[in-house]
Amino acid sequence: MIAFEDIRSVRLETSTYCNAACPLCPRNLFGYPYNAGYTEKHLSLLEVQTMFDKDFVAQLDQVVFEGNFGDPMMNPHVLELAQHFKDCLIEIHTNGSLQPSKTWQQLAGMNSQVHFGIDGLEDTHSIYRQKTDWNKIIRNAETYIHAGGYAVWKMILFDHNRHQVEECQKMSEDLGFSHFALVEQGRTEGPVFDENKQLIRVLGDFKGSTNIDDYINNIESGEILIEDLWDEVNTNISCDTITNQEIYINVEGEVFPCCFMGFNPQRYGKGQWHEPVNKQIANLISNNNALQRPLKECIEWFKSVSPCWNKTSFETGRLIVCDHNCGKKNLGRYVF
Repeated sequence: MIAFEDIRSVRLETSTYCNAACPLCPRNLFGYPYNAGYTEKHLSLLEVQTMFDKDFVAQLDQVVFEGNFGDPMMNPHVLELAQHFKDCLIEIHTNGSLQPSKTWQQLAGMNSQVHFGIDGLEDTHSIYRQKTDWNKIIRNAETYIHAGGYAVWKMILFDHNRHQVEECQKMSEDLGFSHFALVEQGRTEGPVFDENKQLIRVLGDFKGSTNIDDYINNIESGEILIEDLWDEVNTNISCDTITNQEIYINVEGEVFPCCFMGFNPQRYGKGQWHEPVNKQIANLISNNNALQRPLKECIEWFKSVSPCWNKTSFETGRLIVCDHNCGKKNLGRYVF
């Protein structure tokens, strides 16, 4: 799939903590604080030094601080981690509402790009990015930009903010953002609950249950099988790992071809779409923890992935996760 010497990029989950409560994020349950099977942890500098020696870092073009379950700026040692990769492009994806001004100024002095998740203007942004402060995000972005940083305004498109796209893009230009990225993510419908299990609102044209206990019961006692999925087999797969010469490493040091596969296959997803997806992946994984063995050994199991693409059905071994995310009808890419 990919040879060790060909790796040029690493997506690294530096933290599984987050200050936000985005309702369609896998770290909670439609905004309700519920951990369905991931470890809450910050990646330490010692762990980064253990996994990435100088020779491997020298072959990299970039390192992307981005994970499935947290915000990289939650890590109190994020600047030290970035310094370890000082000769690479450091790309950070964040909600932008964390850390003091000094941190943003120091990041701007590195070879960095920061993608700020800003989903609209002040009146719409927090409809999805719950518990974040739009004004603080803008201040942090301005601090980073004025210190010389390359900033991207990354806006997820929802029904409630699509009327603001042009205004957001114009504002990004006025503030000095280097790029405006509109994201059609595909995860834009669902209920939103508060910490007391009360329904706050419904996003998009959602027709499912608005009772949080239904979802909790599915996770705790339900079972989702391959035949229960709505996914259809696509015609071909264009693998991001191969195209981008990139791997993904989660906060526990586990190595995967991509973040799509990195949803804690051994523990996460029961009673959800990820249950049969992760069951397929878990059957392929072996010796993939870079805190326990050399990184070169941790990617050996990748060789068992690409043969699955020749299977004609999910039941016979075609990987749902590859087909869904890198098949012909993939979702979640930047529009512009």
